Amino acid sequence: MLARWRDSMMFLQSIEMDNMLNLLTKIAISDEVSSHERIYTAVHLYNTGYLHMCYDCFRFIASSNLVLIEHRLEAIRFLFATEDERPIAKKFY
Repeated sequence: MLARWRDSMMFLQSIEMDNMLNLLTKIAISDEVSSHERIYTAVHLYNTGYLHMCYDCFRFIASSNLVLIEHRLEAIRFLFATEDERPIAKKFY
């Protein structure tokens, strides 16, 4: 189902797109979802150009103790590559 939601983004506009972005962001930061789906969703947001949302997701993933270490490291790699100067982004490197 998550793959279907991610794939449907290119067909959405305006309010539907905003709702989908909010849903995908909530999925990426939720501890109820597997760490694989969380990182995959955050990377999808990154690849589709929603940088303002994906970096927040990467921060949540990197700081969660419930995420597998491989996925936490992947999130930290994306945070390291950003030019985000907020202290929370710099905390991980």
